[in-house]
Amino acid sequence: MNSPGEDLDRWQQRCKAAGLQMTAPRRAVLAALVARQDAMDAVALLVQAREHYPRASIGTVYRFMRELEQHALVQVHSEAHGRIHWRLAGTAQPVATPPDMDALAVVRQIAERLGYRLIRRNGDFIY
Repeated sequence: MNSPGEDLDRWQQRCKAAGLQMTAPRRAVLAALVARQDAMDAVALLVQAREHYPRASIGTVYRFMRELEQHALVQVHSEAHGRIHWRLAGTAQPVATPPDMDALAVVRQIAERLGYRLIRRNGDFIY
């Protein structure tokens, strides 16, 4: 297992390889993402980032998250009428599927987590 500093260095290299400029505020946001494995919204990211760089701004958080999304370096989690949450790509815990659960049940479970409900209409499933 890598130390947090090694992980941060590795993620900075990934960002640079994607052509992203790494400024002090962006490094602070990235450090906040590396430090926590769970998804965070922009406000939580800003609070964590300011521990590393006090002048980080909410605008920087949103712009940097958008760029990380465009390069598939973060995963986006959103709920109906809720805030967007981000986590570094590849750090999400996989959805555990019991062996007796069929694919439709998994899709239904995922839809419910996102605030949708699957219904059957004319033989097709819609949400």
